[in-house]
Amino acid sequence: MTKDEFAKLHEIHVKCWMEIYRDDLQEKPEGMKVFKDACVACDISAQAAGDGEYYCCYCPADEWRKEAEELRDNEMKVPPICESGSAKVAHFGRWAGFRQRHDIPRRDFALKIARMHWSYLPEYEGIEVQSKWLLVGKEEV
Repeated sequence: MTKDEFAKLHEIHVKCWMEIYRDDLQEKPEGMKVFKDACVACDISAQAAGDGEYYCCYCPADEWRKEAEELRDNEMKVPPICESGSAKVAHFGRWAGFRQRHDIPRRDFALKIARMHWSYLPEYEGIEVQSKWLLVGKEEV
């Protein structure tokens, strides 16, 4: 994966999560199903990790990756950080209803996910980008 391809995938991630926020969707857009767990970041992470159990440690979303690395470095089990991480980073879990907060509208967590900072990691260089990935959002969003 080149840095340009990474930027395009990040753009797809942002576009889809902004659609979820804008339209207050209760599910991810249909086009997202081409990715692991219907998530651009999860697909990139899993491919970068190979067979490793710590695939969240390769997440392009900085705050999710950093929390996963901290857990791994402390020899703790690394759950899917986006849904089961600490209260400050479990935005997906809150959007999906796993960890509800009644004082914050559900759609606001979609906005937090869309606005997360991403970084390109050297491990992404070996990932072969599938053409179907780059087509996501061309018509649906």
